Amino acid sequence: MILAVSMIHDFAAVSHRRLSRRDRDSVTFLPDADCDSFLLPRIPLQGIVILTSFVAGVQWAYIHRFGPWRVRKVENMGKVEIYYFSGTGNSLAVARDMAEKLTAKLTPVVSLMDQERINAEADVVGFVFPIYDFKPPSLVEDFVHKMEGIDCKYLFAVCTYGIAPAQSLKHFAKVIESCGGQLSAGFAVGMPHSGIGSGAVTEAQQESMFESWEDRLEEVCDSISSEEAIKIESSNLLSDFFQSRIISMVPSLLKFLKQVLLKGTGSLAFTSSEDCNGCGICERICPMDNVEMVDDRPVWSDNCAGCFACLNWCPKEAISLGGFDANIRHYHHPDVKILEMMGQRERAIATGP
Repeated sequence: MILAVSMIHDFAAVSHRRLSRRDRDSVTFLPDADCDSFLLPRIPLQGIVILTSFVAGVQWAYIHRFGPWRVRKVENMGKVEIYYFSGTGNSLAVARDMAEKLTAKLTPVVSLMDQERINAEADVVGFVFPIYDFKPPSLVEDFVHKMEGIDCKYLFAVCTYGIAPAQSLKHFAKVIESCGGQLSAGFAVGMPHSGIGSGAVTEAQQESMFESWEDRLEEVCDSISSEEAIKIESSNLLSDFFQSRIISMVPSLLKFLKQVLLKGTGSLAFTSSEDCNGCGICERICPMDNVEMVDDRPVWSDNCAGCFACLNWCPKEAISLGGFDANIRHYHHPDVKILEMMGQRERAIATGP
């Protein structure tokens, strides 16, 4: 408001200087103010109201959008809900970290997919998910199409990626728009790759990714708390492939491509080896309910999300892509427990009040 009064004063001073001598003689001035000692010409009350409202609006827009003194909304922001999907635990770990910072309710996407319509009660709604084939899982897109009332909420998304985010978040923004909402913020978080060629990722590189996320967590949550509208993060896929850790995966990716061209995708269907002990973890951990144990051996249906949860969480490392050597490191996030993954279809996790 001080800025608004100051700008009115400047406006009045300029206007006064532009008056002719005759006009200035006919203008009555207000007495000096006790604090600021400035003079204002007596102008119509309606003009003062209009001018004050305009300047105050400009001031609010500047501070809220561009100013270095943006008001943080952590204490006064509305409820926050985060919906997540995860296969290896990477996205769950990220979503859980954010939920703790934002005092948000954490809900697995698959726990609500049997509902025809989904209503989010919170004012701030987020989505955390991995990307497959450089786009969000189809399950997450289907989830968004079931949501109601997202046109009046602040929406954000976080994608976890092992190779590159590419245009996945911009694609997700279009899905949101098709449902009447607007994605205000999109963050891409690098996490250890868990698919074809992941054996080339070293433990040191994995630790570096975990540390990078820890360093960035507060910044991301501050942006969400302030309900900032920021640029959706993306990357150039061509330039991404020249990164050292991705170059190391190229031999495995070329080998995979050769397998598909010569023998078809059917040759890469999930299968279990003789090392399988019939524990049933693959059946229980599949978020899509796509695995069934038959005679103590897993049988896969055709509702696969491509999350590789069954392969990566197998304690015997007995599951592969048709026996093909895809150089896959059996990986899952070290801070996520197997019971948390198994419960995605059955429960929502609440953090805070």
